[in-house]
Amino acid sequence: MTEQNKLQPAELKDQLADLTETMQRENINFSPEMQKYFDGTLAVLTDKMAKGEMPTRNELDEFIGKIKEWIENEKFIQIDMSKSYDEMADTLDNYGYIDKRPDKVSVLKAIRDLGPEMLERIRKFKRPTILITPAGDLASKIQKLDANKKYKNKSGKQENTYFNKSVNDYLWGSAPTKLTVTIVDGAPEMQQLPADKVKLNNEQKHTYLAKEYNKLGMRMITAQEYAMLAQKSLRSYEQTKNPDEIIDQQTITILNADHLTDLNQVLCVYWLSSFRLFRFDWGRPDAQDGTFRGRPSVQVL
Repeated sequence: MTEQNKLQPAELKDQLADLTETMQRENINFSPEMQKYFDGTLAVLTDKMAKGEMPTRNELDEFIGKIKEWIENEKFIQIDMSKSYDEMADTLDNYGYIDKRPDKVSVLKAIRDLGPEMLERIRKFKRPTILITPAGDLASKIQKLDANKKYKNKSGKQENTYFNKSVNDYLWGSAPTKLTVTIVDGAPEMQQLPADKVKLNNEQKHTYLAKEYNKLGMRMITAQEYAMLAQKSLRSYEQTKNPDEIIDQQTITILNADHLTDLNQVLCVYWLSSFRLFRFDWGRPDAQDGTFRGRPSVQVL
C-alpha cells in the first residue's frame, strides 16, 4: 500500500465529525441496523489503526459513502415520504373514504424496508408519490371522483369521468380484495421515452415499459391506482389553484394490463382539458402515439 493511500487518523476523525454534523442538522438518527453497521465498521477501522495497519482511503470511502447514502434515504423517507403520506391521507378524508388505513409509522417503516437499492430508484422519480388504494371495485372510486368535483374554470366545471367500455368491464382489471400502499411517479407529465423508442407503436411501447419496470422491481400503474392519483391531483389543484397540478393534460399514461391475455386494446388514461374530465380509454395496438408514456409503481404494503 502506498503512503498516499493510507488513511490517517485525522481524516477519519474529520469525516466522522462531518457526518455527525449532517445528521444533527437534518435531525436524523440511525436505525438499529445502521447503528450496528456503523459501530461494527468503525470498530474494525479503529482497531486496524491501533495495530498500526492503517486502513486505506478506499475502505473509508466505502464506509462514508454507505452512511451518506443511508442519510439521503432517511431524509427522503422522513421528509418527502412523510409529506406525501399526509397529502394522501388528506385526499382520502376529502373524498370520503372511511376505510381503515395503515398509520404513517407503519408505512414509512415499510418504505424503509424496501432497501437502499430500491429507494435510490424511487428517489429518481420526478415526483415520488404515496398512493393508498382502498379495496373494492373501480366503479366505487370513480363515483367518489365524480361526486366530489374539484375543477372549475371560466369554461365550466369538471364533468363525469369517461370510460370507453363500462367502468365494470374486465379491461380495467378485478377489484382488489384488500387495501394497498404503493409509491408511484405522480408527476403531472411523465418524461418522453428514449429517442429510439418514441416511434414504437402502442403495443410495443407497453411491452417495452412493462419489461423495463419489471427489471427494476416495479410495474406499470393500474387503473385502480390511477383513479386514486387522479383524485390526489385534483385535490392538489383545489388547494393550490394551480391547474398544472392535474395529471396528464398533455400526455397519456399507459395502464397495467397484466390481467389481460393479449393487447388488442392498449389501456390508457388522461385528462381531457376541453371537456374537463378524466378519460379512461384504449388505443389501437398498431397505432403510434408520441404522447403515450409510462408511470411506474412500487408495492409497499
